[in-house]
Amino acid sequence: MPSGTSINLFLVEGSPTGLVTAGIGQWTGQATVVPKAKVAKFSKRDEAQRPGVYVLVGPDPSREDRERVYVGEGELVLDRLKLHVREKDFWTRACVFTSSDGRLTKAHVKYLESRLIQVAEERGRAAMENGKASTLPALPEADRSDMDHFVERVLVLLPVLGFDFSRPRAEVLAAEADSTHPTFTYALPSKGATARAREVDGEFIVLKGSTASAKPANSWDTYQDLHKEMLADGVLVQDPDNADLYTFSRDYTFKSPSAAGSIVAASNVSGPAVWCVEGSAQPYRDWQDAKIEQSEAEASPQEQPEGEAQEV
Repeated sequence: MPSGTSINLFLVEGSPTGLVTAGIGQWTGQATVVPKAKVAKFSKRDEAQRPGVYVLVGPDPSREDRERVYVGEGELVLDRLKLHVREKDFWTRACVFTSSDGRLTKAHVKYLESRLIQVAEERGRAAMENGKASTLPALPEADRSDMDHFVERVLVLLPVLGFDFSRPRAEVLAAEADSTHPTFTYALPSKGATARAREVDGEFIVLKGSTASAKPANSWDTYQDLHKEMLADGVLVQDPDNADLYTFSRDYTFKSPSAAGSIVAASNVSGPAVWCVEGSAQPYRDWQDAKIEQSEAEASPQEQPEGEAQEV
């Protein structure tokens, strides 16, 4: 079982839409969330005058459902943010990482920048404003170890602060799933489509090789924009053996079982009712209920069997 992590959040202006700082335990790093409209407020803070690495995030102009990300660094992060306010239009928020002990140098933040660009590219959840990641700058072995640990802490904080581009991508989540993450199936014999999926870390992932109907129902009026994007991106490709089917060319993450089911059926469906645990007829919704009941039973104190003496 993974160990817990304590994260300290502080709403600088008393509002979740203002400046927010975050840290982890005794870690000397600090995250500061800076809305674009709050750069002037950020300029008055000590961390604005320190070396640091930062990410800019905003909607991708070419696709509304996807984020665009830029990773940068600076000896004075404020100078870089001021430049980006003038020259980069896409971003709405930044997350700045600095160190409270003043030990981050220019070489350190260049290393952190390259590592975070690598991570963002590998996880593939956002369009990158940067070019390809450069070779990691040379650092002494001890410094490199410290910076890799710094990146690990950054990757814990980013999703907590709402920067989801840093989360592992669907293929990794699905591959790392264990016995607590069963496979679900959705079969439509009348259409010949069969899909398999897993729910991991709150995401519903339809697996590569699943098939979906290529004949939409006349009444279908949900997730059609998503369907068009999946076709345009090559996620859904024409099945080579059946013109009435599409095949998933790769694992694909949906926000809900209903979204996944509607794409597979090309119709309006209730995902919790149609997805079933593989090898059984148990619907997703019953599986969820059983999980909750099991958790409640494990949390409840065990009743003492009758006739058995209690220790004091």
